[in-house]
Amino acid sequence: MQPAIVEALLEAARGAGIPVFGHPKTQADAQALVEYGASVLIGMIRDTETLDPVFVARLRDLRMVYAPALATIPAGPELERAKHNTLRLFAAGVPLAVYGSGAGPIDECEFLARAGVPPLDVIVAATQNGARALGQSGERGVILPGKRADLLLLLANPGEDIRNLRRLARRMTAGEWR
Repeated sequence: MQPAIVEALLEAARGAGIPVFGHPKTQADAQALVEYGASVLIGMIRDTETLDPVFVARLRDLRMVYAPALATIPAGPELERAKHNTLRLFAAGVPLAVYGSGAGPIDECEFLARAGVPPLDVIVAATQNGARALGQSGERGVILPGKRADLLLLLANPGEDIRNLRRLARRMTAGEWR
């Protein structure tokens, strides 16, 4: 799309109170989406491993949630660059979220861990930051009185190994065990 069209669409969405999710593949795309006011970025930058430090600092300072969507990138050089950039953003304090379209959220959690994000931070990406990205942090994302929560009862600690998310004993959805 032409930049003027993108800018007009984003402005209309912001005016209507609709969060805007952008899907960049390049650093230039990501910078333009942030400049135009996107709320969340989905899909990691994969055209370079040299991220602009000013841009990284801006993402951090804006507390913009970034969902790398690593599981959607085919194996190869682009995935390796995306993993490198994911770790770089995490280390800089940019909040990461999990986007599990296609592969599923547990697969995406495992990709984040393989990129170097510590398991407990992957869990924060899948819960608290995910709720924040969706504009639902007032209702869910953490376990507190008055908040809605879907729970997984696991057979092993995912904080030790994120693959333990697959060791499911029971699941609570909408307050009911399944």
